Amino acid sequence: MPQLSTRLPEQDDLRAVRSLWRRNSRTLGYLPDGAFLEALSDGRIIVAVSPDGSVVGYVLYRLGRGRCTIVHLCSNGAVRGQGVAVALSEELRRATRELGCSGIGLFRELGIKSSLQSPVRAPAATFEAIYSLGMGYD
Repeated sequence: MPQLSTRLPEQDDLRAVRSLWRRNSRTLGYLPDGAFLEALSDGRIIVAVSPDGSVVGYVLYRLGRGRCTIVHLCSNGAVRGQGVAVALSEELRRATRELGCSGIGLFRELGIKSSLQSPVRAPAATFEAIYSLGMGYD
């Protein structure tokens, strides 16, 4: 596993984040440019950075009602299975504790099931379902 670090992104990192999103938008869903910019300015994106300084993954989340909800959790295909999702999840967990959030939820758009149902996506980043909204697409 490469030595990764996680941090809040700088303005220059946004291009790499959007590039990762574009390559994986089929499973991540659409987000307009403004949503990325707003998340950046609000500090709601965390990036995983390789030793050479390149962004290899990101988690974008939203806050509301005392909870954090993951909107995107994405890593570069070349480093999948090497702990990127785990590092991002652990950093998000740490950050949400500091914010006083009661938990972390996963957001899924209608019709996009594969990203949460596939056990191959992030097998080491374990999430346990506490409850479902029961909207018929779980």
